[in-house]
Amino acid sequence: MHDGFLVLPNAWDAGSARLVTEAGAQTIATSSGAQSWSQGVADGRSLAKADVLARAVEPRR
Repeated sequence: MHDGFLVLPNAWDAGSARLVTEAGAQTIATSSGAQSWSQGVADGRSLAKADVLARAVEPRR
């Protein structure tokens, strides 16, 4: 799979994902808290699944 350490930076929105990839990252992670906080709501069940999925593909555009 890979040699050495696995570095998995976390992005909280499309802008931070772009910065992470421009810095050379091959993979990017995110978290429910990152998704929620980037939209100004508390972590937990505050976001609709469709909204989370829509924002998850946003960095690919």
